[in-house]
Amino acid sequence: MCEKSLTLPKPLIALGLLLAAHISAYAGDPLRLTIIYTNDLHGYMLPFDYETCSRAAPGARVSTESRKSTPTMKSATTRKIDGVRVGFLGLTSARSQAYEQVAGWTIGDPIEAARRWVPIARKECDILVAVTHIGQDQDRELASKVDGIDAIIGGDSHTFLPGIVLARNPRGIDIPIVQDGAYGVCLGRMDLTIEGEAGSRRIASAKAELVAVDRSVKEDPAVAKIIRERIEGVGAE
Repeated sequence: MCEKSLTLPKPLIALGLLLAAHISAYAGDPLRLTIIYTNDLHGYMLPFDYETCSRAAPGARVSTESRKSTPTMKSATTRKIDGVRVGFLGLTSARSQAYEQVAGWTIGDPIEAARRWVPIARKECDILVAVTHIGQDQDRELASKVDGIDAIIGGDSHTFLPGIVLARNPRGIDIPIVQDGAYGVCLGRMDLTIEGEAGSRRIASAKAELVAVDRSVKEDPAVAKIIRERIEGVGAE
């Protein structure tokens, strides 16, 4: 039995939400996508890395002045893992416009933004995960009103969800929604089983759990390096 896996080379960072993912493929078995996430870090929030990270505001209109400091921005990003194209689409609430990190932006309604961007993102991926900062209630609304999203990793409402919450999409398909609270107290883990051939992938089952961040959780060297570099950079300013 052969297992193949790939971890994202850098974590995605989106308005205080970090996530990393890998797929494990066993010969003859469905693909298993595991996503580790934590959100609403607030005081622990890392600055954006525009070159590699997905912006959590695809509905935003960026002014000419702020565009000078943002050479590249992505509303969605796709990682091809063991032949499966996994897409991540960022969405944020209009009230996020008050945050210092998005000064100079005009941020519109996330549901309308999703209606525009989901069809675009779907052209590049087999499975699409929305990475949101709109709160649990609006995550449910997003799932119920916008077709084409396979799963939602949420934030903003600081909701500690010990498992999957389901919301039915316009085609009657249950969409898994997860969130792991705030402030880095927990990590969330979502496991998705993917079935189907290329061009017709679908999520067959989903489960999630919260993992307390304590001494038993070992730090990831790559993430630790990013944090260390950011702290040293702030100290040098």
